[in-house]
Amino acid sequence: MADRFEGKFGYIEPLPEEIREAFMWLAHDVVALHRKWDLYLGLFGKPESFQVVTQLPQPFNLIEESLRTDITMLIGRLSDSAKFGKDENISFRALLEFYSDDGTLEQLVADFVQNCKPVTQNRHKLVAHTDKLAKLSADQAMIPQIKKSDIDAINQKAQKIIKHVALTKTGHDYGFGWEGDGGAGALIYWLKKGLDNRIPRME
Repeated sequence: MADRFEGKFGYIEPLPEEIREAFMWLAHDVVALHRKWDLYLGLFGKPESFQVVTQLPQPFNLIEESLRTDITMLIGRLSDSAKFGKDENISFRALLEFYSDDGTLEQLVADFVQNCKPVTQNRHKLVAHTDKLAKLSADQAMIPQIKKSDIDAINQKAQKIIKHVALTKTGHDYGFGWEGDGGAGALIYWLKKGLDNRIPRME
């Protein structure tokens, strides 16, 4: 009987059954992180998008907030501990527990978790929960600011972890997309065309 996930991205049949599906879901989360971060940069990090974004402030404020929340939660899940109480998590640290004798993976995961700390602090205090001090007295709460370079590094390190396991354990390699993969360019293009046609032109 064929496995229900056979053929899906990240599903590698030669991986041990105990880790195969968990690895697939980790690979899916890394793809989602790449695409959402790429979309975020395409919409809010490029001067050519500003004209459209500033003309549609309300929907783009919601899009930005939603992307920030999704990216924060994705990073939090990937960097979670292997267990939360009695419950098991699907995370890079759980992957490391399975391959505990892989020193390279251990270093990759440690670097990833370290890079994630500013994001996970924001998740704990402001996204997954509303910490009173952080919300009402941000200057006292000392919540770290997250920079573009932080998310760039996290995105790259997450991909390295997936590629390392796939390549060293099964000989598979993966690509996670390219700049523009999130679709921001097409969205901005068509919105701009619509806005240009809506605005009366001076003869």
